[in-house]
Amino acid sequence: MKTFLSLSLFFLLLTGCREETKNQNVFASTPTNDPETTKIALANGYDNFENVRQLDFTFNVKVNDTLRSQRAWKWFPGENRVELTENGQTGSYINDGDLDETEKAIDQKFINDTYWFLFPYQLVWSDYDFEHNRSAVAPISGEEMEKISIMYPSAGDILPETPITSIYHQMIL
Repeated sequence: MKTFLSLSLFFLLLTGCREETKNQNVFASTPTNDPETTKIALANGYDNFENVRQLDFTFNVKVNDTLRSQRAWKWFPGENRVELTENGQTGSYINDGDLDETEKAIDQKFINDTYWFLFPYQLVWSDYDFEHNRSAVAPISGEEMEKISIMYPSAGDILPETPITSIYHQMIL
């Protein structure tokens, strides 16, 4: 009886102290090294991205007034499925890590276009260095704003790290 009582108490202690782990969504918020970049992502709806079932967008490249490229996308984030319509042809793939050459070509375009489409989310998703200038003049409006320059390390350290883009922003939260 003493053994049964000891085992029952031990089992109760084990189950009572067990820490539950939740299934974490791939798109769950993760803080960056800078609270300002996290604020930008959150102000652009990042916390709600996990609820997105489908995103449809078109990426256009214009030079002067000439349309050089147009790609229409359908992205199903929960399924890792992507569809591209370009030049009247549609291709699709599921990103399972095993892409053939055609799927890789579509994926490269998808990575580029979603990078610019969801740039504020890259501030949480990507690994980068940044400079934060709290007082800068915006190039178009001439208004004083904050400036965050995003820099990605160059491959093989051949070129120095240079800003790929700068964000001028005023946070209204």
